[in-house]
Amino acid sequence: MALRITSDKGHVEGTVGFQAKEQLLTSGHLQVRAHKAKSQFLTLPLNLYLEILSHFPVLPVPSEDSRQYDAAIFLSRKSTLFALCKTCRCLRSVFRKHLYQRVEVYDGMLTGNGPLPSIQDLESSKPRDFLDRKYTVELVRQLETVTIRDPALAQYVNTLNVTIVDRSPLNILVELARCIALLPNLYTVQLLFTTPSAINVASIFKKYQPYRQIRNICVAWQGIPFLAACPNAQRIAPYQGKSYQGFLSQIILSCQHVKRLGYILFEPETPERISNSLIDLDDITLDYSAFLRGYRYLSPLSTLYLQTIRIISLPRSEDSVRDKQDQEWISLSARLLRACPKNDSTKQEKRVLLYHLGSCVHQFIVH
Repeated sequence: MALRITSDKGHVEGTVGFQAKEQLLTSGHLQVRAHKAKSQFLTLPLNLYLEILSHFPVLPVPSEDSRQYDAAIFLSRKSTLFALCKTCRCLRSVFRKHLYQRVEVYDGMLTGNGPLPSIQDLESSKPRDFLDRKYTVELVRQLETVTIRDPALAQYVNTLNVTIVDRSPLNILVELARCIALLPNLYTVQLLFTTPSAINVASIFKKYQPYRQIRNICVAWQGIPFLAACPNAQRIAPYQGKSYQGFLSQIILSCQHVKRLGYILFEPETPERISNSLIDLDDITLDYSAFLRGYRYLSPLSTLYLQTIRIISLPRSEDSVRDKQDQEWISLSARLLRACPKNDSTKQEKRVLLYHLGSCVHQFIVH
């Protein structure tokens, strides 16, 4: 059924595209023409509204691969929130902040103008300017909505998950750097790139840094210099658990308050560098490169107040070989946690988490 809307600039009737309606809503011009009946929605407790919202999941960040999720679910969430915001003033006051919590442009995302092309399509297509432009236009549209059309929406944004695909991404990065500074409650950032070459990210963000509000970061290797702009970051991970040259060095240099450290490649001096520089660390991820040299090599980490060790299991080993290896690593991790001093400020139990193919398959409590 066609939607009938009114605005203070005249009447607009007919079927209106999602993005056009969103622009009217943010401008304050959109009003649903109510029936003359006096019926209206009853106000429900906030926890019931949040229960409704919990049935519409969001894309996890960090996300290993957005393609493994059903993109229609995430579009359904946004469409539902948008409809609730239009229903009445009461529901709008509850759901509006949830509608604009996330700025997202990712592989395969469904938008008002159809799905974004897959990254594989971008990499295999020679005349890719048109495909690149779809990502860029969607990102600019969302940033414009929360910073220009209605700057009051900027306070609601707490997650930024974007993929930069433009072959000449400098202009879009400059705009992104400017907008991040306008998002006071932005806590989580996932920044990905498809360009195969390095980008001078540090110089682009330098004008607006530091972004003291950001706490959680996941970056591809091209985005490592972005860490320099986030001195208060507490959870840091490389995209898709890949080891990047210079990743740990940038963290030690710029983010010394980190508490949870994702996958890094362990080199001869890595445990000592971590124990000397990241004294607030209580959650670390280890893989075969960390365990190969044995407990003595990892023992410098025992000076930290570690609460959690995450183990990345070998993905391609036979089950029997992998199970034996996992048990050895679990025992070594438990020994390391027992040697760490107790943190009296938390009641959390020390634990070892075992991951296989990106999912946590076992949890072991260490006593």
